[in-house]
Amino acid sequence: MTSKPQNDFGTFHSKKSSTFFEKDDLTPNFEKKSRPTQSRKRTSKGPTHVYLKKSTYYFRYVFTPPERQQVGYSEIRLSLRTGYKRQAQEYARVLYGNLKEELIANSTLDYSTLKKRLTTLLQKLMGNDLRPHSPSAQHDDAAEHPVSKLLFSKLMEQYISTKLSDGRITEASAVDYRNRLDNFIEIIGDKPVGKIDRQDVRDFRDTLQKLPPHRKKSKKNRRKTIKKLLSMTHAKTMSTRTVNDTTQAVSTLFEWAVREGLITYNPAKGLKIKDKTPDVEKRDAFTQQEIQKIFLDARYVEDTHTHPAYFWCPLIGLYTGMRLEEIAQLHIDDIYEHKTEKGTDIWVIDIREESASGKTTDKKLKNRNAKRIIPIHQDLIDIGLLEFHKRQPKRHTRLFSELNASGGRYGKQAGKQFSDILRRGRIKTPKNSFHSLRHTFRDQFKKLDISNLAFSETFGHASAEASATRGYGSTFTPKEKYDRIISLLSFPLDIEMLSKSRFAHGKK
Repeated sequence: MTSKPQNDFGTFHSKKSSTFFEKDDLTPNFEKKSRPTQSRKRTSKGPTHVYLKKSTYYFRYVFTPPERQQVGYSEIRLSLRTGYKRQAQEYARVLYGNLKEELIANSTLDYSTLKKRLTTLLQKLMGNDLRPHSPSAQHDDAAEHPVSKLLFSKLMEQYISTKLSDGRITEASAVDYRNRLDNFIEIIGDKPVGKIDRQDVRDFRDTLQKLPPHRKKSKKNRRKTIKKLLSMTHAKTMSTRTVNDTTQAVSTLFEWAVREGLITYNPAKGLKIKDKTPDVEKRDAFTQQEIQKIFLDARYVEDTHTHPAYFWCPLIGLYTGMRLEEIAQLHIDDIYEHKTEKGTDIWVIDIREESASGKTTDKKLKNRNAKRIIPIHQDLIDIGLLEFHKRQPKRHTRLFSELNASGGRYGKQAGKQFSDILRRGRIKTPKNSFHSLRHTFRDQFKKLDISNLAFSETFGHASAEASATRGYGSTFTPKEKYDRIISLLSFPLDIEMLSKSRFAHGKK
């Protein structure tokens, strides 16, 4: 067997997968030293500038010295998003010709602009698909595709591993992804991805609609097979939203595989079912009476919370709309005084992934809109949040140091404690949880007919206005957010009673 010389860009000398760079003045010379001496049959004319890395082909061009001075880089690389050798060669030839024309026609062309133009061109090429479209040609391509025989479970693990290594998801999110995708294997089987078609995904989606909710957590159902569950009559089945979310997880996996050039199309695309549940029935916000009942629970009245996080997390969630994990992972330095232009101070909570000094932390945000600054409501100050903050030992980093991470999340135990309060007050339903405090915050402003950019920046949700102004920084100052949003909140809480907690002012 012929040895396969390697370099940093993948394998270049496999008989089946490598592409040679021809000797001419416009071709990079990085392969010359390792090129085998034996003669090989050339199947193409001119340079192709293609190399294979794992199962995806890439375009690579090394700039000449004059070109290097022009663009400021030594080379350019671009994923061709395909595992088909012939298709990659066609794409690369077009990209190469266009690249040379751009460099000659525009002496002031910068690297960023050049790469954007090549990426746009590649997208057009992918839309037109330069491969022959005869049935035999398509069959040959599918047969030689490097991933067609890969099992769904292996593709799933590759997807999750890539997302983790790229920092796109957390360990906790990886568990959620795996749980959702495992449903596909249980229902359809661990099939090779090349044999999964659109009907398979339809069958998967339709089967989900017949299964009971939370079957893997239910003592009654978690040991039963899918076949057994389908033979039973269930008082309640999975909600349309859960079915769609689970189907979308499969679609997202396949869409990623398409972008990576691992498969040619997404068989799960566009298979969501219409949710006919009225919006009002989806809401899980608390009423004013329920809010009053929650904070008159014995643990608040008798001050029997075992940890300060169990006391403070629900209160902070109610008055800020923050997610549980955003609260539980707070650092002490995330609460501080913000100086206004007039020199006055306003206390804020800074929701961010980095530390106050800009260092990397284990804090994670749901999305880019989640990064925001929220002014602290006067009720929280009156209860004693700033006093509690001030009393934290300097050796501690996190505000609630008693909370330990479980599955990459700090808020799990605080969420369970809050659910216990709901159950004791006979408020708990399948539609409410700690997250209902966020919905309650939002509903306060729906009732006031307030849904503007100031609210979006405070709440941490994208909006049409926010999208239009993205890239220009925050539009509203903390003082403006306080005046326009936070100060309008009002809840029926016994502030004096709450302020006497040992976790607040501590005035017994």
